[in-house]
Amino acid sequence: MQELEPLCAELLAYIIKVTTRYEIARRLHHLTITQIYAALTYYHANRQEIDEDIAAEQTAYEELAKQHYQATKP
Repeated sequence: MQELEPLCAELLAYIIKVTTRYEIARRLHHLTITQIYAALTYYHANRQEIDEDIAAEQTAYEELAKQHYQATKP
């Protein structure tokens, strides 16, 4: 199931904005509907861990953005 982790991250961005799995398949045309359902199943089975990873990545992004802004401030 490790191969599904990157797929989950890519899908989560679309799940927030898109309502149907078929719309996800249309937008991410390189994925099959089977791959989308597999990734969603993986996400739901590991939701807490994935949500924690996403939150940690968001925190790291915000910190880096803050550092960049401070370094470029005149």
